Amino acid sequence: MAKSQIFTQTQLDSAKKKLADLPDLSKDKITTADALQALKEQIVDLASKKGYTAAEIKTALEGVGMSVTAKAISDLIESPKKRRAPNKAANQA
Repeated sequence: MAKSQIFTQTQLDSAKKKLADLPDLSKDKITTADALQALKEQIVDLASKKGYTAAEIKTALEGVGMSVTAKAISDLIESPKKRRAPNKAANQA
């Protein structure tokens, strides 16, 4: 059975101050999607102008500690597909 531990008010106050003094790390944490958007121009240039594949770009990013899927890179490289306008005749039936 776990032994319950008792803390003093001084320890509690000290812990509150220590936690309050910790720096804000949220501005240093960037999501994968945001990182890829920030690198999009370079990634597209590597693929379209320098002949790199998504797998090769993935490997290069892994070299700097960024784990990104080749599919995410491929999706970024590919231009959005044009959507066909709905067929008016089909909608009127």
